Amino acid sequence: MGIYGWFFGVAIAGAIYCVLRTMVLGAGARMAKA
Repeated sequence: MGIYGWFFGVAIAGAIYCVLRTMVLGAGARMAKA
C-alpha cells in the first residue's frame, strides 16, 4: 500500500464528497423552486 494506497483513498473520498455535495445542492435548489 504505502503512499499510493493513501493517495487512492483520498481520491475516492474526494469523489464521494463531490457527488454528495452536488446531490445536496441539487435537492436544495429543487426545494427552493417548489
